[in-house]
Amino acid sequence: MLILFDNGTPAPLRYALKGHVVVEALERGWDRMVNGELIASAEAEGFDVLVTTDKNMRYQQNLTGREDSVRSDWQPTVADITELRR
Repeated sequence: MLILFDNGTPAPLRYALKGHVVVEALERGWDRMVNGELIASAEAEGFDVLVTTDKNMRYQQNLTGREDSVRSDWQPTVADITELRR
């Protein structure tokens, strides 16, 4: 699975996601993009999941018709992280 971390996502979380490719927005030069641009770029580049700490994204962006992988209301649990590690 190809996972994109936005600027606020704690980078050490990537070590819990072994077996997946984790890319930080900064690594792609996307650290200055606003959310709409970041979502569009992530979709265009084939990312499966965008992990964000922006709790307001669902109010700031129209997510209708977006891939299900863009979740702004997800608060990951240990079980969620365990599932991603598989």
